[in-house]
Amino acid sequence: MESHVACYASILLKGLVAIHSKGIVHCDLKPGNILVFPVHGAEVSILKIADFGSARWVWEEEEEQVPDGKTNYSRTTLNYASPESVSYSLHGTCTDIWSFGGIVAEMLTGNMVWDSRDDEELIHMILYDGFYRPHGLSNNGADFLSKCLDRDPSQRWSASDLLKHPFIIET
Repeated sequence: MESHVACYASILLKGLVAIHSKGIVHCDLKPGNILVFPVHGAEVSILKIADFGSARWVWEEEEEQVPDGKTNYSRTTLNYASPESVSYSLHGTCTDIWSFGGIVAEMLTGNMVWDSRDDEELIHMILYDGFYRPHGLSNNGADFLSKCLDRDPSQRWSASDLLKHPFIIET
């Protein structure tokens, strides 16, 4: 199972490397914005990142503030929103990495990392609840997720760095 997830994670990371290298932050990365194209006779499907309606140029993020000085996070689906998104901080490519980590965790476990029907509770979970290592997850898998889901955006690995992680390389 982990090997399939690592393969799909690698494909998504290559897409993130491509958009981030062009200065684009997706801002709403979630499973619903990933298109899956099965390839006849192949074990792995083609994945495409879609719906760039919320995307912003990295350098526009600094200018995009609501009147009280807070960043507009309403463009993000809360279940995959990063702490900096929900705390009204400026965000960049590291925000997409957090969302990507949530997607990978969901692929590994079948469950969203943070889930609630109440937005305020969900925001509290994102800001304060730690990520718990799923039972049966390999050390490489757990370490990979920790590099994506670090609460400190400056400590999150970039998409290109994540492509070199043992979870991707060795799985």
